[in-house]
Amino acid sequence: MYYNKLKTLYRIFMLLTGYFSRLLIIFISFFSFFSYALDKNPDGLVSLWKLDNAQAVIDSVGENHGTFYNGPVTTQGKNNLGIKFDGVNDTAIIPDSESLNFGNGDFTVAFWVKKLQPTTSNWNRCAAVNKWHSGDKPGTNEWHLSICSGRSSKGLTFGVEVDKQSVSVRDYEALTLNEWYFITGVREGEYIKLYRNGELRGTEYVGNGSIADTSRRLRFATWEKSTLYSHSASVLDDVQIYSRALSETEIARLSQGGLFAKSTLQLCESQLDSAKLSINSLSTQVFTLRNLSNILENKVASLVNENDSLNKTISELTHTTQNQQQEITELENSNMLLLEESAQKDVHISTLNQEILNLKAELAALKGE
Repeated sequence: MYYNKLKTLYRIFMLLTGYFSRLLIIFISFFSFFSYALDKNPDGLVSLWKLDNAQAVIDSVGENHGTFYNGPVTTQGKNNLGIKFDGVNDTAIIPDSESLNFGNGDFTVAFWVKKLQPTTSNWNRCAAVNKWHSGDKPGTNEWHLSICSGRSSKGLTFGVEVDKQSVSVRDYEALTLNEWYFITGVREGEYIKLYRNGELRGTEYVGNGSIADTSRRLRFATWEKSTLYSHSASVLDDVQIYSRALSETEIARLSQGGLFAKSTLQLCESQLDSAKLSINSLSTQVFTLRNLSNILENKVASLVNENDSLNKTISELTHTTQNQQQEITELENSNMLLLEESAQKDVHISTLNQEILNLKAELAALKGE
């Protein structure tokens, strides 16, 4: 009975082990594919520079990696770390690529910025993120998202050059120094839009013309045309570019969460992390089940051996008992023969006694004569 129960339990363990193994394979396959798809281009995200270290300009989702020049340093960012540019000669440069050229298509540029020094005149200390050379050289520019509104320290500017015509949308409210802002520039169809902290601050008509591909490199904290004060003293964090126009709701959510990942990417990464923990837990359970099944298999094998040994012992005892029973039968038969012989001897003795009595009687008769 105990042996049969163990065999049943062993089969159950083997079924569970197979089930968990198949489930583990499904989990790994699904989340590997999901992670791959997410990393390639989540919701139109072309590039995301988290700027968490000053060794290299790493694109977390694409291939648009770049280089820091003149020693900008890491500092406390809006989300984890950011990069501090000194306003003298620090910059970051990312080579031009097809993924950063949008023609007449929609796109979005967004980042967190903390301005450290004021703009006084002539667009100085305005540069943030751009593919821009100089407004006085038409045909050499693509777009810029800057932390001033022209020849003023106040506000923001999102500008594009369409068919060699520069068009800008501005926000003239001053930025408070040493305060974080989430800045977003969007081209959507025939309009460009400028957002501050998720709030729409301006819209400008640009038509359906194309932004020329000038092979301009992407720069942080300076213009292509480097002049005195063309570098901005600022801290940048989580610079991101999309190949579509983000909605006002998405931008508002970004400004509240700090990074696209807060609403989608980080949520997915968090789900992936949870899934990985589940997979690890599942792997541990499968490993434990397999160990238990191995232990149970060994126990069953041991019991089978014990059962075989017991059956062998029972067989030997049965054979011994049969031999003993045969010996007992033979002894009983011998005893019967002895009893018969004893009875025959008793009869013979009785006959002899009678003959002795008869002889005595005859002897007595002879003496009497």
